[in-house]
Amino acid sequence: MRGGGPEGMGMMGPGGPLRLNPAAEAVGTSGGAGAGGRGKEEKLPQWSPEETRDLIAIRGDLERDFSVSKRNKTMWELVATRMRERGYRRSPEQCKCKWKNLVNRYKDSI
Repeated sequence: MRGGGPEGMGMMGPGGPLRLNPAAEAVGTSGGAGAGGRGKEEKLPQWSPEETRDLIAIRGDLERDFSVSKRNKTMWELVATRMRERGYRRSPEQCKCKWKNLVNRYKDSI
């Protein structure tokens, strides 16, 4: 990846793994489902193990809210906001898709 410093490389910083993922900024909020031949901009950055753990923790904290909420879209917006507060750049659609994939992989393993 290109970048002027460690943030652009998505590598380790002086205090541990860097959380900001500049590549995710190019993705926007479309979730990568748009039509067009610009494959490089549509490619979603890979989730780091730490980012995945944070998503699981945030989603777990909101479990009760998810079970009583009529609008899951609002809840996934809240998850994305909390991810942003932790320094990640993920859309509500990306968070929801990652969660569904984790649940499905879990179910397949048992």
